[in-house]
Amino acid sequence: MATAFPSRFHVQGNRIVDAAGNQKVFRGLNALDPIMQATGKDAAFAPWSQHYFAEMRKWGPGIVRVPIHPQPWRENERRRLAILDQAIEWIAKRGMYVILDFHSIGFLPSNWYEGRSYVTTEEEIKEFWSTLSGRYADNDVVAFYELFNEPANVGSKDHEGDWQRWKTLCEGLVDVIRANDDHTPIIVGGLHYAYNLSHVLANPVGRPNIVYATHVYPQAPRALWDFHFGNVAKVYPVFCTELGFDSRYPKYAEETLYGAKGRYRRELISYLEERGISWTVWCFAPDWGPGLLKDWDYKSNEAGAFFKEQLLSRKGNH
Repeated sequence: MATAFPSRFHVQGNRIVDAAGNQKVFRGLNALDPIMQATGKDAAFAPWSQHYFAEMRKWGPGIVRVPIHPQPWRENERRRLAILDQAIEWIAKRGMYVILDFHSIGFLPSNWYEGRSYVTTEEEIKEFWSTLSGRYADNDVVAFYELFNEPANVGSKDHEGDWQRWKTLCEGLVDVIRANDDHTPIIVGGLHYAYNLSHVLANPVGRPNIVYATHVYPQAPRALWDFHFGNVAKVYPVFCTELGFDSRYPKYAEETLYGAKGRYRRELISYLEERGISWTVWCFAPDWGPGLLKDWDYKSNEAGAFFKEQLLSRKGNH
């Protein structure tokens, strides 16, 4: 039974369901950072217009993950909310849902970040989520809030302690959101660039309506998927908010660990689909790697052709 758009969703056991209790598995794409795109900070980006989302919709996604980096958020205080409003309006116009993602890479408890654009503070991220939850609490197109893109506890040996520190920080951020919005599901990423959710079963986030994010790229061996996120999906909802491949980059090349083109992509999609794990592919662009496009004529590259086929074949089911 099709769910009317837009609907409101919540967590029930290990599933994401609509108001009637029907399970929803989301399948979609990652977009460019709309603030960066609208302010022209990156010459490699497509011009800021609804045409970008119109082209995206031709691929059949049901949801768009919208990444918002701390630096452009900080530097564009006057325009940022108007830009986000416009992006959400354009996405909604095409019948797609939105994940709002605070797009930093690093580890807040140790104040380490992978690059200048990702640097943030606990104060800033609390302000970010207070602002957005207050603004979009009643907008059902905004289906999820993803607290932080990729927690990266690089070099640490205390993984259990890192998870406890990360979990505690996330619980505080959830409380900030819940002061304004008591219903939108909140996505919490695992350690090791959001891949590793292995600590969740013994020590879950102590708040309701939580979805767990994993990012699964070709450097993640198939034999460890159960341990890192698959077992968690038996108990809690898991959303693979980033996946993809690109032979131009060794860390995104299927051949690196999988020996041949085709194995990673086929095995991962089958794995996610068999377990009812939602997914959004990175990224609807040529160069924000791993990209899905050849150019800004919106011609798909090898990865884009594969994921476009996967999305279109399931259109109407997500």
